[in-house]
Amino acid sequence: MRPDCMKTAVKAWNGRSSEMNADYADFLYKLGAKGFPARPGTATDKGKVEKKIQDIFRSIDFRRIVFRNPEDLQQYIDRKVEEKCLRTICPATGTSIAQAYEYENEKYPCTYNFE
Repeated sequence: MRPDCMKTAVKAWNGRSSEMNADYADFLYKLGAKGFPARPGTATDKGKVEKKIQDIFRSIDFRRIVFRNPEDLQQYIDRKVEEKCLRTICPATGTSIAQAYEYENEKYPCTYNFE
């Protein structure tokens, strides 16, 4: 999740190590998700991510593809996301989004306080 409203989601912003407020942390925990908030005052961070998600969904012709169950749909979307992350270049690093994400995970391990 990429919240852009600090008052709603974030207790203390610190990049990947941001501390979520108790309600939002509980919400993420129940979803089995993690939060990486947009930088304060830069809601466009979230907008760029949402645009990429829209691009993926627009590339799926739901009129021509039949999914047997929600799990099949999720696997298909996961493959599409992975393909896009391997193809799309991160402007900050010049590498693919997937490579930039792996580098960031190694250099800045994700530490969330879900208590």
